[in-house]
Amino acid sequence: MASISNLCTRSIILENGKIILNDNTEKCISKYISSQKLNFKNKINQTGDLMNLPREGSGDLLFESIYLKDENSLIISNAQLGSFLRFSIYYKLTNDKLNINDIEITIGINNSIGNRIAWFSTSVVNVEINNIPSNKGIINIDIDRLPFYPGEYSINLYSKYKGVVCDWVKDAYFFNVISNDYFGTGKLINEGQGNILINHKISIEPNIK
Repeated sequence: MASISNLCTRSIILENGKIILNDNTEKCISKYISSQKLNFKNKINQTGDLMNLPREGSGDLLFESIYLKDENSLIISNAQLGSFLRFSIYYKLTNDKLNINDIEITIGINNSIGNRIAWFSTSVVNVEINNIPSNKGIINIDIDRLPFYPGEYSINLYSKYKGVVCDWVKDAYFFNVISNDYFGTGKLINEGQGNILINHKISIEPNIK
């Protein structure tokens, strides 16, 4: 999808030999992805259950479910721009010889046209591990102020042990980000200006040279 977006300014969607959309490429890609995933997405958003999804890997670790949570650890259905967000991923180890400390966990976030906009991994950050007495646990990823533009996003889940994939679930979960006053100015942001917001300041100074 990224290649189409970079190469073409306009696209056509065909269905049973008939043109159903002739528009700019981003609109066509967004409609195509939505039409392909609509039924699947609704099912996942309602339950968070991942066990019946297509997956790849050895199965030594399995992602069981995923939820969005707020600062009070309450499950929420949508995320809000500029607010705290926690991704809680429930997993189980099926290989008693493995320890969660030894497994690399990676979470990728894609936008509505399938482009990767964020990546989280235990391979590059220090992971706080509380006592895990059993083969089940919860991986929590906390974002203090969510910087994602309003829109629809999907999550890919990936894990590996010594180079071998344990579990890989593509398009595991879909969620929406709702607009908010990110900069605290009383103004909502303009849409279509990117995927990530960066907190910044703008100043003007005199040029007396």
